Amino acid sequence: MSHQTYGSPRIHAALVAKGWQVGRQRVVRLMKKLGIVA
Repeated sequence: MSHQTYGSPRIHAALVAKGWQVGRQRVVRLMKKLGIVA
């Protein structure tokens, strides 16, 4: 299991709740690019 499996769904849900139109895979790619582990 990757370190992002838990974090990206939560971050995606938070962004969608704030009105952002973003896919979960985009969140995963950005997290990898920015080195974010949640």
